[in-house]
Amino acid sequence: MFRAKFAVLCLALTAALGSAQADPMRPDPLPTSGATNAVAPTGAVALDSVYLLDNQAYAVINGQWLSVGDRLGDVQVLHIADDQVVIRQNGQQRVLTLPKTGSLLISMMDED
Repeated sequence: MFRAKFAVLCLALTAALGSAQADPMRPDPLPTSGATNAVAPTGAVALDSVYLLDNQAYAVINGQWLSVGDRLGDVQVLHIADDQVVIRQNGQQRVLTLPKTGSLLISMMDED
């Protein structure tokens, strides 16, 4: 009887402690549709990444998940493509592009 109660207690504690720890491999949760962020961008506006998930497009701008129509301070997202995002900022349209990735060239070296 004691072992059964002890096993149930251990199982409950393991479940409680395990759910409290964040999984570092799990991505941040997606925002709810139509979310408006009140945080104004400081300095330059930078496109961090683009996600196309189940017919829904998300752009991560200055660390914030945004979809078409969302605002981040004075920036409004107008269009999201796979490698660029069109925004309106201060009445002007701008195109943000993903940073170019570097290339790696591997060549054979002459060995003496």
